Amino acid sequence: MKKIIYILLGLALAAVVAIAALVSLVDPNQFKPQLAEQVRKSTGRELVMEGDIGWRFWPSLGLSLEKVQLRNPAGFAEPDLLRFAQGDASVALLPLLSHRLEIGKVTLSGAHLFIQTRADGSSNLNGLVKT
Repeated sequence: MKKIIYILLGLALAAVVAIAALVSLVDPNQFKPQLAEQVRKSTGRELVMEGDIGWRFWPSLGLSLEKVQLRNPAGFAEPDLLRFAQGDASVALLPLLSHRLEIGKVTLSGAHLFIQTRADGSSNLNGLVKT
């Protein structure tokens, strides 16, 4: 019985040490330029992240973003296609060990989505998805 308790305590301690190492060694804000560049390459749109990117550990591993805008192309009535005040995304942990990424829950707070179609039929959604 004592062995099981020691094993469980050891696993809990290892998890705490791993989380502490992750938080202290990896700053998710350092990836902002790469994220913005990938969005620009994929969509041709500018991604603006004014707030910080932070870690979330409960109830699952994830990231939290603040004050994010995805810009519209020039010539539309509003500058942003999408903007939100707070966003959270989580991932399942066990698939990460198999080199798979499974998105868990994505939430947006204070979200505003602006969709416009011009008289010529062009939309601010054109070009977001490559066919």
